[in-house]
Amino acid sequence: MERPVHPEKQTQCLAALVEQEFAAYSEVTTDALTGLLNGRGFVPLANFAIVSANRRAEPLTLGWIELKQISRIYERYGRAEGDVALQALAGLLTRVFRDTDLLLRHGEGAFGVLFSDTDESGAWIAMQHLKEQAQAWDLSAGKPWKLQFCWTVVEFNHDDVTDLSGWLRAVDKRMQAVRLQDK
Repeated sequence: MERPVHPEKQTQCLAALVEQEFAAYSEVTTDALTGLLNGRGFVPLANFAIVSANRRAEPLTLGWIELKQISRIYERYGRAEGDVALQALAGLLTRVFRDTDLLLRHGEGAFGVLFSDTDESGAWIAMQHLKEQAQAWDLSAGKPWKLQFCWTVVEFNHDDVTDLSGWLRAVDKRMQAVRLQDK
């Protein structure tokens, strides 16, 4: 005959199982170096934000940031310094932007910020603040390299764009223009 398991013990086992599931989910949806969302974590949340903003007729803006010299930092100063640059920018994103904004690391030196309930001009102001904070970081960090980046913002157009893929194409097109202008 089996001994009955005490309800308190069952609750502890269930809590441990839930913690393990959350840890596993977090591991596959988070960038290990920066702690920001990776593409796998960002896409479903961004899609939900689009549907939600559309339903409420609220603005939604995507900011895109590319660290200009990340390849050069890796080549000249080594992998560890390149990682420091990425972590420093991720830390600035976390401190500068709201807890409700989705933060993404996409590829080697690219980052995204999904600004909920924010139009393009509001996101532009937030990005200017990020740029100022990066300049302040450069002055105080004492690194031989700078956190220089190019950026753009694109508001989701509920009438012309139907999904995240279309929005990302619009962001990429605008980023191409920024890169050309920045040379």
